[in-house]
Amino acid sequence: MNWRTNPLSSLLLALWGIIALIGIITCILIGCLFVGRIRSFWFWAPKLYKLIFIPSGISVEIFDRHKILGNILSGTQPAIFMSNHETQLDPPLYVGVCPPGTTIIVKKEIAWIPFLGCAAWAANAIFIDRSNKEKSRVSIEKAISRIHNGQSVFMYPEGTRTRTGELLPFKKGGFVMAMKAQVPIIPSSMTGGFRVLPPGSLRVRPGKIIVRFGDPIWPRDYQNVDDLMLAVRNQIKSMIEQDTMRL
Repeated sequence: MNWRTNPLSSLLLALWGIIALIGIITCILIGCLFVGRIRSFWFWAPKLYKLIFIPSGISVEIFDRHKILGNILSGTQPAIFMSNHETQLDPPLYVGVCPPGTTIIVKKEIAWIPFLGCAAWAANAIFIDRSNKEKSRVSIEKAISRIHNGQSVFMYPEGTRTRTGELLPFKKGGFVMAMKAQVPIIPSSMTGGFRVLPPGSLRVRPGKIIVRFGDPIWPRDYQNVDDLMLAVRNQIKSMIEQDTMRL
């Protein structure tokens, strides 16, 4: 038996994950006092996923990062990163692989979760209320303003985690944002997380998560939001299907 599958070991790994999360967020908050919240967040937060993944036996493979244009990686060209959302492990992993300083769009409920709300504040995240169209519109306008100031944005177009492993319907807000800002969308996929940490479970299972980046998709090449959304969805779905066969 793999020691990581032992019930006691699984419990210890879950506790370690919580301790690592609290420890990193504490470091972020202390760092805020010296270097500011955003610099502190992007120094400490990318370290979190390795602290959780390595002891848990989770390996990560990243493919096609070269498809992210050099001026996007350097910060001179803002973009909107979009990925599917399989598990609670996705956010710390994505923070570890996306360009530092990216604006993160999260649902408003995160603000009230202990420690996570503090981390989102430190990241200067934009909270979105999907149940209120007017507040959602204001959040989108705020994100567009950030883009115009040169910041990239990351979001989950599904709006929430999948509970079945299947790709959920996409929300239109991010695509309206892309159309208005006229910046490229970088589709990405995370595959394998649903097996590693299924919904409703705290037991992390050893396994592999594959991160893949797709070709940039420019809003100017599409006549409307629906066509743009379909193009992004099709590319993400294709990447997921490709990597599911590798697992």
